[in-house]
Amino acid sequence: MDRGQIALITTIAVILVVGAIFTPMEGEESAVKEELKNVLESNYNAGADYPARLLILGNADLDSDFDEDDIKVIEMLIANGYNYIEDYFADANYDGVIDQNDIDKVRAMMDYDNFNGIAYYHDVDYRISSYDMSRPLNVANILTQTLEMECILCPENIVATDERCSYQSSMGNFYKEFEYVIDYGPDGKNVGNIGSHKALNPETMAAAAAKYAGGNLTVWMNTVRSYNLDIEMLRSSGVQLVALPSWEKAAMVNGILTAGYLFHKWERANEFVDWYDSIKNDMLQKAAALDDSERKGVLVTYIQTTDEVGDGYQLCVFNDGYYRNMLQIGIVDINKMYIEYKGDVPQGYKYDIAEQDLVQILSIFDVDLIVGLSSGPYNITKEKFQSEYDIRIKQLRNYSEGDNTELLEYGWIYGTGPNDLAFLASVGNVLYGWGYDVEEILNKSLEFLGIYGDEEPGQWSYDSLKDTLILYKPEA
Repeated sequence: MDRGQIALITTIAVILVVGAIFTPMEGEESAVKEELKNVLESNYNAGADYPARLLILGNADLDSDFDEDDIKVIEMLIANGYNYIEDYFADANYDGVIDQNDIDKVRAMMDYDNFNGIAYYHDVDYRISSYDMSRPLNVANILTQTLEMECILCPENIVATDERCSYQSSMGNFYKEFEYVIDYGPDGKNVGNIGSHKALNPETMAAAAAKYAGGNLTVWMNTVRSYNLDIEMLRSSGVQLVALPSWEKAAMVNGILTAGYLFHKWERANEFVDWYDSIKNDMLQKAAALDDSERKGVLVTYIQTTDEVGDGYQLCVFNDGYYRNMLQIGIVDINKMYIEYKGDVPQGYKYDIAEQDLVQILSIFDVDLIVGLSSGPYNITKEKFQSEYDIRIKQLRNYSEGDNTELLEYGWIYGTGPNDLAFLASVGNVLYGWGYDVEEILNKSLEFLGIYGDEEPGQWSYDSLKDTLILYKPEA
């Protein structure tokens, strides 16, 4: 249960309905599952954290693995009675009842390498979804960060990508990050393209499954609820969807551990997580040791996304992974303070502000640093990255005459996902002088992705990325 102690620091289960202890009677199973569905929907709307790191039902003690401790929890619930809405993670077979069958299933699931049944999991959308672990593993992605996580877990199983990471993408050269891991082949024809992350087409996904995956394709989604997808039609055409965090809520570790189990890549997942935690937990401890007088006011923004560059800024809010990452390192949350000042309630992931709004923010609040996520580091030139920074810093100086607000621009792909430690280390160094070796951290995460080096089989390093990764130029 070592990782369970870590999980107590980074995740808190939020349960919105508390009732008396009971054991469902015959015929009540579907009713309690329906009630659970409603509770999870409420948790989603409230922006709750994910309830565990390992998001698979059967993880009854809500830590990061399957072991005898889960069996003990289930035995206790059977003996003493339970509240299904609170204890649903003990329902390994997801039948609405916690009983001996769940113990039997957890014992089977403890054989990490050989369990090949149906696993039920708490998905990224706060729903209970299923995944058939018996089918051959061939994977595709929706988000860039998800493809990075697949590179860590199962590079040999990547057979398709979304449009953004395809060889001939219309959205920039994102494929360059992956070309030393994925064999795109001549003109990218060795790797399928499942379509745009903005408008997924089931027929396109099914065609990729047939052509590139032998009729068995797993597509790692960031969400299912925002797409109009016929799940059953996709299953019948050989496409399984697995909806797990990759950047949402700064919950990358939840996603990589859960996928590591589902994909039979448990050791790889834990090797990465052990390294990641060795640094992240140190950051959390440093942040927890800050007193209120030491905390810095930070505005967390997009200044450029994959698809668009605006004159204003977009505040990162609510479930946004960049924003939630920043909250973990001890900032004063200017985003929340301003939105509350406006009397608004954030929805989704972004909150648009115009130039005059930024002027207002700087005049009302003590903003030490604006963190601006920008395009990069793989799909942008040094000149374009620098130009965006120069434009923004000139605007900022006009808006903030007389104060000391600074700007840090960072390639957005690294704001969250498996490389986010480099981002957090950079910001922590700027805000609090933490002294992390960003170069060492970044190079190690690139090693896990299989893309570190000066030549084949990798070409990326801190030295080759730094000019399009981070810009921070405080005035003397």
